[in-house]
Formats: sequence, C-alpha cells, structure tokens
Amino acid sequence: MGFADLADFFDPSLRLPIRGKTYVVPPLPAAAGLRFQALHNIAMARAARQPLSERDLALLDLDDEAEADLQRTALGGAWQEMVDDGLDWPTIQHAGTTAYVHWTQGRARAEEFWASPGKAPAPALSPPSTTTAGASTTRAPASTSGTRSPSSS
Repeated sequence: MGFADLADFFDPSLRLPIRGKTYVVPPLPAAAGLRFQALHNIAMARAARQPLSERDLALLDLDDEAEADLQRTALGGAWQEMVDDGLDWPTIQHAGTTAYVHWTQGRARAEEFWASPGKAPAPALSPPSTTTAGASTTRAPASTSGTRSPSSS
C-alpha cells in the first residue's frame, strides 16, 4: 500500500478568527518547537513543585522583550499580518498565547484558553493527544500580562 503524502491529510496550521478575518498561524519550525517544549517541561516541573536550577528559572522569567519574541515565534507570519491590520496588543497577545498553548499543550487546551481571555493557562501535566487536524507535542504556558513571567501569575 505505501504511505500517502502527509500534506494530503495533515494540516498543522492553526486558524484564529479575529474580527471577521481568519489568521493562519503556520506550524513552528523544529528549533522553536524544541524551545517551546523545553519551556513547557520546566513549567510542568515548577507546577509539580520539583526543584529547578537557576538556569531553568531564568528561562521562565520573561521580560517584555522576551515575551514579545515568544509571541512572534508562536504566531509566525500571522504576527506581522496582525500588526499590519492594526490589531491592538491585548488581541495579539491573546492570539500569541493561544498559539503557544496550541503548540505546547494541544488544540483542546488552546480552545479552552481562546474562549477565556485574561485567564492564564495552567501547564498541562500530560502531553496532548495527537490528531490529524493539527500538530501536537508537549508544550508550555506563556505570560499573559506582558509585564510578568508565567511563574508570577
């Protein structure tokens, strides 16, 4: 039988409807996915009250610039499209955090976060289930305030 081309049935993109327009968030590059997974693993360890190294704690402490970089990475090309369309920071931030949750905790958790703006996502303590509707690997929460790290929310 052989394998069908994955692109024929697997679309790992994320589609976010905002103000009548659907923004297509492309899948993360491999290096970014690994970075996000590492952040998630550290956040899960912190949530489980496991001891963390100073290095791990520093990775979770996102200043405004680091958070914006995380949002840009999570949204890929959709970031610039949102900026060009004049979306405000809280909207872009919510979309970016939703994408981050999608890449780190799976679609179901991202949908929960999308529907509850202002509520910080808690780290999922188990990996998301894999579906053919989108990419799914273990991932991590981001800051939702723009001024503090996920560890302080």
